[in-house]
Amino acid sequence: MRVCVGLSATVAAAMGRVCLAQFTPFDGTAQWQASSDGGVSWAPSIAVPQSTASVLVRLRLEWSHPTEHAILAGTQFDVVVHSLSGGFSDSASAFGSENPVWPYLGGANFAATRFGDLLKIDRTTDTQPPGFGPNWIIPIQDPYEMDPTHLENPTFVFQYRLDLDGTPGVREASCVFSNSVNHPGRPIALWVHTAGFSTSGYATAALTPATITVVPAPGCAALMLATFMAPRRRR
Repeated sequence: MRVCVGLSATVAAAMGRVCLAQFTPFDGTAQWQASSDGGVSWAPSIAVPQSTASVLVRLRLEWSHPTEHAILAGTQFDVVVHSLSGGFSDSASAFGSENPVWPYLGGANFAATRFGDLLKIDRTTDTQPPGFGPNWIIPIQDPYEMDPTHLENPTFVFQYRLDLDGTPGVREASCVFSNSVNHPGRPIALWVHTAGFSTSGYATAALTPATITVVPAPGCAALMLATFMAPRRRR
């Protein structure tokens, strides 16, 4: 049984209930993090040598309110990896979550699709550019009354492996959130547990991308410098 969290008209219809118009406002953050050591340590910005085959990337959500306690109800987004240094052919795999018991609406069948310098991760049924297709990645969670085991704040709702092609340069890992139909600018839906039952809350999502810098090997760096300096020597 799934309960409506007011993410969008699509989610509302899928969950089979009418979303509540009244809600508690929260301030939230959405931070992408990367790891080069298999998930032992995480940071919003990492640098790896050119020989690195892959890194892990995850989305961390957090929210706060001066008086209310809340747990994640759900959110929806398209994952985007952007090459800030020009062409690359990275791919992505090993999609999932650190909280595997959380269901993904519509099933956890994800794929990476390239649009020029953009790599989009989404449901396999959506191959349109980020933010324009019919589907999203949608992690959802039951309210406290139905499942009191998941109270994490912050929490990590999506993770993938970015398979690097070895091209030096900077990758930016981020996402495009779907705005709630009823509460624009508040894409994180929450269950607010008060007086023995749950009501709805919605949080903003101040977004921080993760950056992965692939550093050229020493020999390649020297060659690049020599190539850059050669025309100047002729002058």
